[in-house]
Amino acid sequence: TSLTCNTTLLSIIQDFIDQRKPGYYAHGMLSHDSSKPGGQYTPSKYTDPRNHKYNVDSLHTETPTNSHKNGQHYAEEYQSLLIRSEALKNEKDVIKESLKSCTQNISQQKKQIGNIAREEDKLLEQIAALQERLDSLRTHKKDYEQKMKNLIETQEEENSRLMLVEDTLRTIHNNLEKVKLLANNFNVQVGNQ
Repeated sequence: TSLTCNTTLLSIIQDFIDQRKPGYYAHGMLSHDSSKPGGQYTPSKYTDPRNHKYNVDSLHTETPTNSHKNGQHYAEEYQSLLIRSEALKNEKDVIKESLKSCTQNISQQKKQIGNIAREEDKLLEQIAALQERLDSLRTHKKDYEQKMKNLIETQEEENSRLMLVEDTLRTIHNNLEKVKLLANNFNVQVGNQ
Protein backbone atom coordinates (compact mmCIF):
# COMPACT_ATOMS: atom_id res chain seq x y z
CA THR A 1 0.00 0.00 0.00
CA SER A 2 0.96 3.65 -0.32
CA LEU A 3 1.23 4.00 3.45
CA THR A 4 3.61 1.05 3.72
CA CYS A 5 5.76 2.22 0.80
CA ASN A 6 6.07 5.75 2.19
CA THR A 7 6.89 4.44 5.63
CA THR A 8 9.51 2.15 4.12
CA LEU A 9 11.16 4.99 2.23
CA LEU A 10 11.13 7.22 5.28
CA SER A 11 12.69 4.47 7.38
CA ILE A 12 15.47 3.86 4.85
CA ILE A 13 16.22 7.55 4.45
CA GLN A 14 16.16 8.27 8.18
CA ASP A 15 18.51 5.31 8.83
CA PHE A 16 20.84 6.66 6.17
CA ILE A 17 20.79 10.15 7.68
CA ASP A 18 21.41 8.77 11.18
CA GLN A 19 24.40 6.81 9.88
CA ARG A 20 25.95 10.02 8.59
CA LYS A 21 25.72 11.71 11.99
CA PRO A 22 28.97 11.93 14.02
CA GLY A 23 29.32 9.17 16.57
CA TYR A 24 26.86 6.82 14.87
CA TYR A 25 29.43 4.12 14.10
CA ALA A 26 31.21 4.68 17.40
CA HIS A 27 28.10 3.69 19.32
CA GLY A 28 27.81 0.37 17.51
CA MET A 29 24.53 1.09 15.76
CA LEU A 30 25.34 -1.25 12.89
CA SER A 31 24.77 -4.93 13.50
CA HIS A 32 25.71 -6.25 10.06
CA ASP A 33 29.04 -4.75 9.07
CA SER A 34 30.28 -1.41 10.42
CA SER A 35 32.62 -1.05 7.47
CA LYS A 36 29.70 -0.84 5.04
CA PRO A 37 27.11 1.97 5.15
CA GLY A 38 23.57 0.70 5.32
CA GLY A 39 23.98 -1.93 7.98
CA GLN A 40 22.02 -5.13 7.98
CA TYR A 41 19.17 -5.74 5.58
CA THR A 42 16.08 -5.87 7.77
CA PRO A 43 12.87 -6.96 5.99
CA SER A 44 10.71 -5.74 8.89
CA LYS A 45 11.41 -2.12 8.02
CA TYR A 46 9.74 -2.76 4.67
CA THR A 47 6.63 -4.32 6.12
CA ASP A 48 5.92 -2.81 9.53
CA PRO A 49 4.85 0.87 9.50
CA ARG A 50 5.11 0.92 13.29
CA ASN A 51 8.90 0.89 13.02
CA HIS A 52 8.88 4.47 11.69
CA LYS A 53 8.43 7.39 14.04
CA TYR A 54 7.95 10.11 11.45
CA ASN A 55 4.93 11.42 9.63
CA VAL A 56 4.24 9.50 6.40
CA ASP A 57 3.49 12.66 4.48
CA SER A 58 6.78 14.31 5.41
CA LEU A 59 8.31 13.34 2.08
CA HIS A 60 5.98 15.57 0.13
CA THR A 61 5.06 18.25 2.67
CA GLU A 62 6.34 21.73 1.91
CA THR A 63 5.84 24.78 4.07
CA PRO A 64 5.69 27.96 2.00
CA THR A 65 8.49 30.31 3.06
CA ASN A 66 10.34 33.23 1.61
CA SER A 67 12.79 30.69 0.13
CA HIS A 68 10.22 29.92 -2.55
CA LYS A 69 10.46 33.46 -3.76
CA ASN A 70 14.18 33.42 -4.32
CA GLY A 71 14.45 29.83 -5.59
CA GLN A 72 16.20 28.56 -2.48
CA HIS A 73 13.60 25.83 -2.15
CA TYR A 74 14.94 24.27 -5.36
CA ALA A 75 18.33 23.87 -3.78
CA GLU A 76 16.72 22.40 -0.67
CA GLU A 77 14.60 20.06 -2.74
CA TYR A 78 17.64 19.00 -4.74
CA GLN A 79 19.54 18.27 -1.54
CA SER A 80 16.57 16.30 -0.21
CA LEU A 81 16.31 14.29 -3.42
CA LEU A 82 20.06 13.70 -3.38
CA ILE A 83 19.93 12.33 0.16
CA ARG A 84 16.99 10.12 -0.75
CA SER A 85 18.84 8.87 -3.84
CA GLU A 86 21.99 8.09 -1.84
CA ALA A 87 19.96 6.38 0.86
CA LEU A 88 18.13 4.18 -1.63
CA LYS A 89 21.35 3.37 -3.52
CA ASN A 90 22.91 2.39 -0.22
CA GLU A 91 19.88 0.25 0.61
CA LYS A 92 20.05 -1.30 -2.85
CA ASP A 93 23.65 -2.35 -2.19
CA VAL A 94 22.65 -3.85 1.17
CA ILE A 95 19.80 -5.79 -0.44
CA LYS A 96 22.08 -7.00 -3.25
CA GLU A 97 24.61 -8.23 -0.67
CA SER A 98 21.82 -10.01 1.15
CA LEU A 99 20.62 -11.61 -2.10
CA LYS A 100 24.19 -12.62 -2.94
CA SER A 101 24.53 -14.25 0.46
CA CYS A 102 21.20 -16.02 -0.01
CA THR A 103 22.25 -17.25 -3.45
CA GLN A 104 25.53 -18.60 -2.08
CA ASN A 105 23.77 -20.29 0.81
CA ILE A 106 21.16 -21.80 -1.51
CA SER A 107 23.95 -23.11 -3.73
CA GLN A 108 25.68 -24.66 -0.72
CA GLN A 109 22.43 -26.23 0.48
CA LYS A 110 21.76 -27.65 -2.99
CA LYS A 111 25.27 -29.11 -3.03
CA GLN A 112 24.74 -30.70 0.38
CA ILE A 113 21.37 -32.06 -0.68
CA GLY A 114 22.99 -33.53 -3.80
CA ASN A 115 25.75 -35.17 -1.74
CA ILE A 116 23.23 -36.62 0.70
CA ALA A 117 21.06 -37.87 -2.17
CA ARG A 118 24.04 -39.67 -3.71
CA GLU A 119 24.94 -41.25 -0.37
CA GLU A 120 21.30 -42.23 0.04
CA ASP A 121 21.32 -43.93 -3.38
CA LYS A 122 24.49 -45.83 -2.46
CA LEU A 123 22.97 -47.02 0.80
CA LEU A 124 19.77 -48.06 -0.96
CA GLU A 125 21.83 -50.08 -3.45
CA GLN A 126 23.73 -51.73 -0.60
CA ILE A 127 20.49 -52.46 1.22
CA ALA A 128 19.01 -53.99 -1.95
CA ALA A 129 22.11 -56.15 -2.43
CA LEU A 130 22.04 -57.26 1.21
CA GLN A 131 18.32 -58.02 0.96
CA GLU A 132 18.93 -60.13 -2.14
CA ARG A 133 21.72 -62.00 -0.35
CA LEU A 134 19.52 -62.48 2.70
CA ASP A 135 16.69 -63.88 0.58
CA SER A 136 19.14 -66.28 -1.08
CA LEU A 137 20.49 -67.45 2.28
CA ARG A 138 16.98 -68.01 3.59
CA THR A 139 16.12 -70.06 0.50
CA HIS A 140 19.24 -72.22 0.96
CA LYS A 141 18.42 -72.58 4.64
CA LYS A 142 14.93 -73.85 3.84
CA ASP A 143 16.39 -76.33 1.35
CA TYR A 144 18.84 -77.65 3.94
CA GLU A 145 16.11 -77.81 6.57
CA GLN A 146 13.96 -79.89 4.23
CA LYS A 147 16.87 -82.15 3.39
CA MET A 148 17.63 -82.59 7.08
CA LYS A 149 13.99 -83.44 7.77
CA ASN A 150 14.05 -86.07 5.05
CA LEU A 151 17.30 -87.50 6.41
CA ILE A 152 15.87 -87.68 9.93
CA GLU A 153 12.85 -89.56 8.61
CA THR A 154 15.16 -91.92 6.73
CA GLN A 155 17.26 -92.36 9.84
CA GLU A 156 14.21 -93.27 11.91
CA GLU A 157 13.08 -95.75 9.25
CA GLU A 158 16.53 -97.35 9.14
CA ASN A 159 16.63 -97.60 12.93
CA SER A 160 13.28 -99.36 12.85
CA ARG A 161 14.49 -101.78 10.19
CA LEU A 162 17.68 -102.41 12.13
CA MET A 163 15.74 -103.25 15.27
CA LEU A 164 13.53 -105.61 13.29
CA VAL A 165 16.50 -107.33 11.70
CA GLU A 166 18.31 -107.65 15.04
CA ASP A 167 15.19 -109.11 16.69
CA THR A 168 14.83 -111.55 13.85
CA LEU A 169 18.50 -112.55 14.09
CA ARG A 170 18.20 -113.16 17.82
CA THR A 171 15.16 -115.32 17.23
CA ILE A 172 16.92 -117.29 14.53
CA HIS A 173 20.02 -117.71 16.70
CA ASN A 174 17.95 -119.03 19.58
CA ASN A 175 16.19 -121.46 17.28
CA LEU A 176 19.52 -122.65 15.92
CA GLU A 177 20.70 -123.45 19.43
CA LYS A 178 17.50 -125.33 20.20
CA VAL A 179 17.67 -127.36 17.01
CA LYS A 180 21.32 -128.18 17.65
CA LEU A 181 20.54 -129.50 21.13
CA LEU A 182 17.67 -131.61 19.88
CA ALA A 183 19.81 -133.03 17.09
CA ASN A 184 22.50 -134.00 19.59
CA ASN A 185 19.95 -136.01 21.51
CA PHE A 186 19.58 -138.19 18.46
CA ASN A 187 23.33 -138.33 17.83
CA VAL A 188 22.83 -136.23 14.75
CA GLN A 189 25.56 -133.80 14.13
CA VAL A 190 24.51 -130.40 12.78
CA GLY A 191 26.60 -127.33 12.30
CA ASN A 192 30.19 -127.00 13.52
CA GLN A 193 31.12 -129.08 16.57
